[in-house]
Order: sequence, then structure tokens, then C-alpha cells
Amino acid sequence: MTTISMASLLKRQSPSVSYGHGWIMGEDGKRWHPVLSEKKSAVNKKTKKRGQLWLSKLNPHWLQ
Repeated sequence: MTTISMASLLKRQSPSVSYGHGWIMGEDGKRWHPVLSEKKSAVNKKTKKRGQLWLSKLNPHWLQ
């Protein structure tokens, strides 16, 4: 009876190639890192939610 390790079974079923250190090969051939992509999206969300600059909130007569 031949036994196959669980790791080799999982590796065969894996749909994407891993580069090590968390990088994954995408379908379009680009490398993707789950943690780094989440950080980038968090930064983008932060900048989109920014309000007006404090200077633009001042009354116009104070600037003259």
C-alpha cells in the first residue's frame, strides 16, 4: 500500500503558483501578495475619506 502525504495532495490541488514569502502568481501573470495589497487598499481608502483642508474651512474675511 502506497501512502501519499497530505502536503503533496494539497500541492496538487493548489490552483496558483506560490513564489515563497507570501507572493502568489495570478491568472494574468502578475505577482500578488495578500498582506501588501490590503495595506495599499487601506491607504487608498484613507486618502479618499479625507475632508477639506483646514485652510478652506476658515471664513473668507479672515484670509483678506
